[in-house]
Amino acid sequence: MRQEKTKKASNLYRNWGMRANAASDMFGPAKEFSTKALNKLKLKRRTWQIISAVVTVLAFMFLFSVSPQHLNIKLPLDEDLLATPLLRGQSGVRFDLTENTFLKLRIIEFMKDSCDQFSYDMLFCSMVLVNEQAFQEPCLVLCKDKQFIANPVISKTEEEGTIECTERYATTQQTIRRDRHVVFTAERFALTDPPTMEDFTLVPKTELGICVYQHAVDIINGDWINK
Repeated sequence: MRQEKTKKASNLYRNWGMRANAASDMFGPAKEFSTKALNKLKLKRRTWQIISAVVTVLAFMFLFSVSPQHLNIKLPLDEDLLATPLLRGQSGVRFDLTENTFLKLRIIEFMKDSCDQFSYDMLFCSMVLVNEQAFQEPCLVLCKDKQFIANPVISKTEEEGTIECTERYATTQQTIRRDRHVVFTAERFALTDPPTMEDFTLVPKTELGICVYQHAVDIINGDWINK
C-alpha cells in the first residue's frame, strides 16, 4: 500500500510538478510558471504599445514635414503700397529657382492658374500667401501670356521723350509721366528639363508696354506711391 502511494506521488510530481505533501501550495510550480508567463505577456504588451505610440508620432511628424505648403492669393490692398521693400523683406533679395525649387515651381504654376480667376494684368509674388505668409520675392506673372518674370530692372536710354501713363493698384489710381525709351531686363521662367530662369532683355515699343513694365518694377521696388 505504501509503495502504491509512493508511486502515485512520484507520478503526480513527474506529470504535474506537484508534490503530494505540498499542502501549503495548492498549485505548486505550475502557479509560479503561470505568474511569470503573465508578467512577461504584460511586459510585451506594454512594449508594443510604447513602440506603436512612438511610430505613430514619428509618422505624423513625417507627414506634416513633407506635406506641401498651402497656397492662396491675397487681393491687392492700398496698404501694400505703404510697405517699403525693406519692410516687405525684399531689400537685396533675388528670386533664385535653385533654392526651394519644389515650392517655387508650385508658386509659378499657382500664379499662372490664378490669372484665369482674376481680371488683373499682372499678379505679384507678394500677393501669394504660403501658409498665410506673403511670398516676398521680386517676381510677378504677366497674365496676358502667363509669363513668369523675376528680378526685373528698368534702365533709361539716352533718347529723350516721355508718355503719360494711367496706372492703378488696388483702389489707388495715378497718372504718371514715364520715360518713353527704356530697357527692361529680367529673368523669365523656362519650362526646360530641369526648369530654369533665363535672362532676357526687352525694349518695349507700345505705350501700353512702356507703362506696364515700369509700373511692375515700381510696385516691386516699393516706389510707385512716391511717383
